[in-house]
Amino acid sequence: MNFRNILSWLMLFSLFYTASIKNFYSFFDLYWYYPMYSLVIIDGFLNLSWRDIFNNNFMKLLLLIFLISFVSYFINPFPIYDLGKQIFGFLFIGISWLCFFKLEYVKKDVIFKRYIQIAVIVAFLCIPEQLFHQFNIHLTPLKGGWLGLYRCYSICDEPFYLALLITPVLIYYLERIKLLTKKEKIAMIIIVLAIFLTFSGAAWLGLIIYFVLSIFIQKNYKTTVAYLSGLIIVISSMFLYHGTQKRITQTVDLFKQFPSISNHDLLLNSNTSSRAIYLNCVVAWYQFKKNPIIGGGLGSHKNAYQKAIIDKIENPIFKHYNAPDGSSGAIRWLSEMGLIGVFLLLFLFQSTLKKDELKNPSKVYWLIRLIHAGNFFSHGVFFWIFINSTNRFFDTHSNHEKSKP
Repeated sequence: MNFRNILSWLMLFSLFYTASIKNFYSFFDLYWYYPMYSLVIIDGFLNLSWRDIFNNNFMKLLLLIFLISFVSYFINPFPIYDLGKQIFGFLFIGISWLCFFKLEYVKKDVIFKRYIQIAVIVAFLCIPEQLFHQFNIHLTPLKGGWLGLYRCYSICDEPFYLALLITPVLIYYLERIKLLTKKEKIAMIIIVLAIFLTFSGAAWLGLIIYFVLSIFIQKNYKTTVAYLSGLIIVISSMFLYHGTQKRITQTVDLFKQFPSISNHDLLLNSNTSSRAIYLNCVVAWYQFKKNPIIGGGLGSHKNAYQKAIIDKIENPIFKHYNAPDGSSGAIRWLSEMGLIGVFLLLFLFQSTLKKDELKNPSKVYWLIRLIHAGNFFSHGVFFWIFINSTNRFFDTHSNHEKSKP
């Protein structure tokens, strides 16, 4: 196994395991994979032309996002550090994955198979993790789930991120269920079990939306029945889970007063997830009203949260509700990029709609991320963009002679 092959495995592993040194030198979070991404970028600059790296539609899209954000910054100033950090993150992590796919360390189908292999192993680790919890050995944070079970993290930093990263693998298996080998069927069972043990409402909701969309576009009767069965199973699981009905009721009650934050008792008595979504929607509305076309600019949501929520509510319980990432990719993108950002998101999602071996699993990934994950850089964002880059807008093909793995 050569050096590039090792890097390809590590790049994929970095999507699942995101350990960092928090507040490194009181300045930024230092993630373990930064040195590895730096090596990939250096490899890219040594073996690709500047045109290969910078003259492509992906980089043009980033330039557009940066220009819009600078305009937003000068219209409604916010800390330049927050904007600079987002720009650096997009460039550093985006270019590393761009170089990875352009250099073709391994072919795309091999990359995706390795992704599946890592996902199955990471999912399998939920089984011993759950058993350890049952014997009061808590290797991961203790969060209650259902039926005496606990939420599983595996090697991820949140149960939700584990669900986000392994749910596309379930879709991959479901799309090919008649062709699966015995080992793949066992792997699919492991993935299903792990998704259940995350008790991630966002993942379950993402699956529901995916199955509904699939039912409408399927022409095969048997496939439609299979998707309808999956939809019924997931909905039943959600509503049997003791917290689902309570969360739905509290969320609806909160949004009846939108965009007000005057009813503190209602906010205090709601569950933290509903409260976080509601408060961040209020912040997005605050930014959208000020600048509906281009939003507040990259990194501005946290500053807007301070102005729209914290400065108006003295109770300290409201001070930390996912302010940097907005609790949702859709909420944060609308807040920071306005209507232009919404159109960019729609275009990105549309680029995953064509059915082929790699695109279909990405649908549920983007659905779940838009529902809950607001971080622009971690847990597969650029991987899923470039793995689907057959769309000409995200063209990553180079005219130079590829370096061989």
